[in-house]
Amino acid sequence: TTSQWQTAARDGRGSGSLTRTDIGQTGLITARGGLTLQAGHDIVLNGAQLSAGGPLALAAGNDIQLNALTTMTDTVRQDGGATTERRRQGLVQSTVAGGGDLSLSAG
Repeated sequence: TTSQWQTAARDGRGSGSLTRTDIGQTGLITARGGLTLQAGHDIVLNGAQLSAGGPLALAAGNDIQLNALTTMTDTVRQDGGATTERRRQGLVQSTVAGGGDLSLSAG
């Protein structure tokens, strides 16, 4: 899990904000030419990006899963005596892109 923090303060009168974004583990595989992934069982991509300049092939003995990851962003903002809390949810999609043929083969 990756956490990103951001803080901001204004004018020294108790005003400011704190933002934290949590993202699960993601992966990136890039090839200038062709790319082939082979697995005896499953290929599972969670918020991962695969890209190839040439043909791209995924071959799994069982399943191929392209899953998205949920991101959570919490913001706490204080302005004078008022405090505001906000939570946003987003998605990081798995993507597969090839510059040539795309081949998916699952058991």
